[in-house]
Amino acid sequence: NDYAEADEYVMVSSGLLLMYGAGAIAGPFIASVLMSAVGSIGLYGYATAVHAGLVAYIAFRMLRRESLPQEQHISFSDALATAHTASQVYEEEIQQGNEEVSAAGS
Repeated sequence: NDYAEADEYVMVSSGLLLMYGAGAIAGPFIASVLMSAVGSIGLYGYATAVHAGLVAYIAFRMLRRESLPQEQHISFSDALATAHTASQVYEEEIQQGNEEVSAAGS
């Protein structure tokens, strides 16, 4: 995502979702096969192998690709600080429900 152009966001996101889906299908199957073969320790071995592979891939990519020039860096903004949560959106309804419960209990 960091290196995608504005017109590539959908393509990059769809590729990431496709890979996530493939992993969500294949991962549990592979883990169950390993657990059947070697017992419950197979789950821990599988998780270790997957995470080690991920660390190796990330290290490889970090060493192969240079960072963006400093003038192209943008400051991080916390999206959660500006996003509305369900409790903020439905705050009135929650308060009404609490008042109704209090009135019914009296």
